[in-house]
Amino acid sequence: MAAFQRLIEEGVDELRDRLISGNNVQHFSHGTGWQSHNSEDPDEVSELKSHSHEMTIRFDDIKSGRLGIIQEQADTLIHIMHESFERLMFQTVSDGADRVGNVVHNKGNTAAAFLEMLEKIEFGVDRQGKASLPMIVVAPGDAYKLDSDRLAAQMPDIQARVEAITKRKAEAAELREKQRRQRFKRADL
Repeated sequence: MAAFQRLIEEGVDELRDRLISGNNVQHFSHGTGWQSHNSEDPDEVSELKSHSHEMTIRFDDIKSGRLGIIQEQADTLIHIMHESFERLMFQTVSDGADRVGNVVHNKGNTAAAFLEMLEKIEFGVDRQGKASLPMIVVAPGDAYKLDSDRLAAQMPDIQARVEAITKRKAEAAELREKQRRQRFKRADL
């Protein structure tokens, strides 16, 4: 059972790593909530959400030597668990954006909406303090709308504007990180 649990955990982690780096994952050994006092909303209490999934392996499959059913069921369970995680993650992001009014509506001009979206987001930084570009996730049927040729047809100077916004946002993120790090005492060894 422990080996099966590890198989499921590793499979779910592998799929999750496509969206969120394993470096940004936290594990809690007890409790159901936490409060981050250094966040944008220090009074907000986050709660764990419970998800449950089940699988069934028929005894006849095991008895007849069809042991591959275990891996098949594990793969199915991994994908179901990942889909549940994705739904919760995107719903959490959507709720947070709605709560603070950080929403962009495409009113027929995808290029203008893309620029508005880029203006509204704040870039993060990696462990070395260098700006990290945001990940853009769209519905599979909408990816073609972000094709550079389609955007350029709507707004010929979009590439230059995206580069200018990206440069400004990256510089601002790196400056914020530099200022944040300067608040900590450092011993030069």
